[in-house]
Amino acid sequence: AYHDILEMRLDPGMRIANQEAVLDPGNLIPAFLENYADFFRLFFSEDPDLMERLEPVLDQRLSQLEGGDRHSPYYLYCLGTVHFQRALIAIKFGSHITAALQIRKSYLELKENQKDFPSFGANQMLLGSMETVIGTIPSGYQWAVRILGLSGTIAGGMQDLESFLKDTDREARIFQEEGSLYYGYLDFSIANHPVQALKFLQGCPMDPTRNELFAMVLINLAMNRQMGAYAEQVYHNLEMDSSYFHVPLLDLESGTLEMDRLQLDSSLRELSKYAFGFKGNFYVSDALLRMSWDELLKGEKARAAQYLHMILERKNSITDADKAARLEARRGRLPNGVLLRARLLSDGGYFDQAMDLIQGLHVSDFPDPADKVEWVYRMGRIEALEGKTSEAIVFYDLATRIGGSGSAYFAARAALELGGIYEKGGQKDKALLFYRKCLDMHEQEYKDYLDQLAKAGINRITGD
Repeated sequence: AYHDILEMRLDPGMRIANQEAVLDPGNLIPAFLENYADFFRLFFSEDPDLMERLEPVLDQRLSQLEGGDRHSPYYLYCLGTVHFQRALIAIKFGSHITAALQIRKSYLELKENQKDFPSFGANQMLLGSMETVIGTIPSGYQWAVRILGLSGTIAGGMQDLESFLKDTDREARIFQEEGSLYYGYLDFSIANHPVQALKFLQGCPMDPTRNELFAMVLINLAMNRQMGAYAEQVYHNLEMDSSYFHVPLLDLESGTLEMDRLQLDSSLRELSKYAFGFKGNFYVSDALLRMSWDELLKGEKARAAQYLHMILERKNSITDADKAARLEARRGRLPNGVLLRARLLSDGGYFDQAMDLIQGLHVSDFPDPADKVEWVYRMGRIEALEGKTSEAIVFYDLATRIGGSGSAYFAARAALELGGIYEKGGQKDKALLFYRKCLDMHEQEYKDYLDQLAKAGINRITGD
């Protein structure tokens, strides 16, 4: 049942769990697995009607688990996992205080279980993941972390995850596929080992053609690594029948992959599935922005403006991507078409095509100051992605110096990239200088995301 649910075959997994519950009413593991399935449904669908129907079921199931055997290592582990899942659901539905309280419960339950059952390795899977993320929280918010009784560092959290994945105990092995997904994602995005993380995941004994969750992780990380062709391959090789729960995010990722190849019609088709078919809020404004870009590149400026207006009509902008989309819609300024094409091609990993578009240009070719900074940043970005570090440093450094209020994102991103280059080269003082410069900038687009990455870089160097 657990294996099926992790593959996103939720209904088959639920049926097996229900059969076990009938055969052995005293066994609470089926209730625990049923919670996994409902967690995935709510987390990925963000369906408010489904939430209304399932919330009393979730509460009843939690009460059922609380009546379990307090002397079993699974007692607090199951409660800690359920509270962790409830926290993630609360974030998706905009209940941030509830999420913080649920995270606190989960953390304290798993800590207590670790103390009572130190050889029960599964504790390390969620504790290591939480402590890794806690280690990235900027200093300005550490007071809240202390109030909640949480603590953690990136190095310590990742070490716990590594120890868990090496654990040969039978019970630890049960959860190691799930733990591998946490480790790979965090090693890529927070520990800043993208090549190592993708290699690790590609070597895992999970089948991305039949495991939707695993495929989604690979696609997401490959897209963030500018490996559009590989992400496309994983997406198109995914074999899903009616037994799988369709995750709407796949429509957004498919549309983005098509856009990065400048396949504008197919991109619009996939993005519209997400923007108008998804019942939640996460990344809808981002999808509408991308649809606006599709129309702009097709020469349909009026339609492009209409999608920007749709963004302004939406109430919720939760993610950094949605906030950036809303900010761009407020400005009412359509991007420069040449720079946009170069951006999309480079995002997909089509660097030669991107460079062909902009390498013959100069700062003076762009009347708009924001376009000047973007061109400088984009040149640096493409040079860096092609492995031309010295050339990239020149452009990135210039972007940090000329970025103004309307282009602070590119300056902040350039500072972050410089921090990463110098960290990788062992020049810790310079790396810290640029990570801190990124934190000090007042960009509005992706502020939380960039600050988290900069803080993670500082923590890796200082060991905090």
